[in-house]
Amino acid sequence: EANESSGSIIKAIAVKGSDWSTRSAEALYDKIPKPITSLSDIDNMDGVYYIDGSFTASGTIGSATDPFTGELDGGLVEFSISQPLFGYINGATIKNVIISSASVSTNGHAGAIANVANGDSRIYNCGINSGSVKGSNYVGGLVGLLDGSSRVINCYSYANITGGNY
Repeated sequence: EANESSGSIIKAIAVKGSDWSTRSAEALYDKIPKPITSLSDIDNMDGVYYIDGSFTASGTIGSATDPFTGELDGGLVEFSISQPLFGYINGATIKNVIISSASVSTNGHAGAIANVANGDSRIYNCGINSGSVKGSNYVGGLVGLLDGSSRVINCYSYANITGGNY
């Protein structure tokens, strides 16, 4: 049974031989991947999302007081950005995001995927094919400030990086 607001109920039964008197169990799985076509479709900072078809990146999701803590799978769909996807992520997983062209400029930390990645965030299989990322503090192609035990794994950036510390 699926319900995007409350999760999915997973039902299981174990049978030994032909003895149908064995027990059954139910569990609630609350992380149903939700398709998005724009960042405005993200309505739960702890949700699980995947990019579905064409994608419009407008605005930036996540702040220092309300960081994105969920998961985003880009599905290797290519799109352009003019702002970072995320301001702050904390313990989030961002994967398979391909930015065809980036034109990012911020006052402060700057990165095309996230300005700041805290906690044990994981960014993997992501890339930037062209463009620029500019900031006044910590600046990187994918992530400006990579803090805590956060990691960037199997990623690339062909963006020009300017300003701040990098």
